[in-house]
Amino acid sequence: MKQEFCFSFYENLASIHTIEYQWSGVRTTYEEMVSRIFALQKKEGFKAYSEKRCIMAYPRAGITLKICDYAFPTVYVCINPRILSGDDHSYLGIFSAAPENIAQMNEKADETLNACGIPCSLDQMELCRVDLCLTLVCNVPELIPILLSCVKKADWDENYKRIFFREERKNAKEANENSFRIASKHYCLTVYDKRFERQQRDHLPPDCPDALLRVEFSLQSRAGIEYHTRTPGMTHDKALFYLGQQSGRILAQKLRDLLGTGVHVPYGLLEEMVDRQPDLKSKTRKRLKSLAMNFLLCENGWKAGQMFCTELPQNIDQDRCYRNLRRRLEQMGLNPVPVPADVHLPVPSLAMIVETILESGHFSYQMDPDALFASQGV
Repeated sequence: MKQEFCFSFYENLASIHTIEYQWSGVRTTYEEMVSRIFALQKKEGFKAYSEKRCIMAYPRAGITLKICDYAFPTVYVCINPRILSGDDHSYLGIFSAAPENIAQMNEKADETLNACGIPCSLDQMELCRVDLCLTLVCNVPELIPILLSCVKKADWDENYKRIFFREERKNAKEANENSFRIASKHYCLTVYDKRFERQQRDHLPPDCPDALLRVEFSLQSRAGIEYHTRTPGMTHDKALFYLGQQSGRILAQKLRDLLGTGVHVPYGLLEEMVDRQPDLKSKTRKRLKSLAMNFLLCENGWKAGQMFCTELPQNIDQDRCYRNLRRRLEQMGLNPVPVPADVHLPVPSLAMIVETILESGHFSYQMDPDALFASQGV
């Protein structure tokens, strides 16, 4: 019997999760600022990095101060706006960047800065990081590790590098299995099992859905923020409102650009679909199958692409051939990354899921789940 596989956005929202500011116009000394903060909050949780002359302070829920003694003191303010601006301290939800919510966040942040003796307000600081975010809710938990597996084999932009949790971190192996992160100079894309992350932190709400997949795209510099707001010098409030409104579209485009779109299918099915294309030359059919096989066997998309190009004749433009084959698969509605070898049914790509939800409010498809459950040992 076929089952309906459904995806939606948690709280029907794609918006902003974290905001960071920095300020270097400090007239007081590093020691004066640190002394003032410790005097005000002696019993709060501080962590000092004396070797780096850096203090982390948590003076209020939803806001973190980082004070660094560089050539001149620099203050970083990291804000979880949903928690700072409201009474809901759940780490599942996302901030709704409506003008009134942004104004409330600014007011509470300025109160905190003033109480800590930092002589500036948020609008005097430089907006240096904005995390755009959405959380997918799925009715079939077994799909989450499959989607993560497919994401990890994508052929992302060469300007991005894969980031792993280091071995000294507690449960680093499990954290790497349940998450994926790539970063460039100005941006960072993260996909992870949100339910697993909350369990690791012992903050899993009792009403948490059974399957949550978080997608975050972090604009990690003023240049990155100005590029996506399209207006250099835009005021902070307007920039945050614009990014909140456009976050779903930006996230969908980044998933498509970096991870590809279409459907992940078993390799055998991809072979059949390629053979059914009436207008393909035999050479092209062979190359499409070889390309997909490399994605199935190799650790990641970069290695798959490199391995495939070594199979091509030296007298042709290998990069152009590779791009043309990728484009052909996309036209067929296929992602070059097949599902894992022990999965025997198609799975939609993250980009496809997100784009459809943005258009219609939800994504669903029907499929016989027996092969999926068998692969998961259910």
